[in-house]
Amino acid sequence: MEGSPVQRRDILEVSDLLIRFLQSGEAYGNATPYASGLSPTALRATIRLAVAERSTISDVASALGVSSSWASRAVDELVRAGLAERTRAAHDRRVVEVRLTGDASKWVDDVLRTHGAKVARALADLSPTEREAVQRFLRALLDDGTPRAALVADDHTADG
Repeated sequence: MEGSPVQRRDILEVSDLLIRFLQSGEAYGNATPYASGLSPTALRATIRLAVAERSTISDVASALGVSSSWASRAVDELVRAGLAERTRAAHDRRVVEVRLTGDASKWVDDVLRTHGAKVARALADLSPTEREAVQRFLRALLDDGTPRAALVADDHTADG
């Protein structure tokens, strides 16, 4: 199904709204560790680790759509900031898992309480079909045309 023609004004309006949203600090809540110098990739890794509780670097890379070396750098940032820790997996001591510390988990909970409520209110006015359209739109903005699997497999994707 092809959408209606997109007008220049629409593109500018949506772009302005997205920029304002990101600049407002609302994207990660008011208690954002972004002020401490964490990269956007490290912030995204924090959210992904909160979802999975324990992950490997490969899991983080796959979830974020970046190379393993880029994911490892993001995790290094989180470890240095005291927001994540690496441990050996109980089932296989050769496997290194990453998990959030209590401070990071508290921050994620704060974000969910403040930002999550705002997102929920905004989505409540939309039908399920409209919600899916919003998700497709945001994914399309992030899609550069490179297959996601290629991003994960190519160790030079984000190292560049």
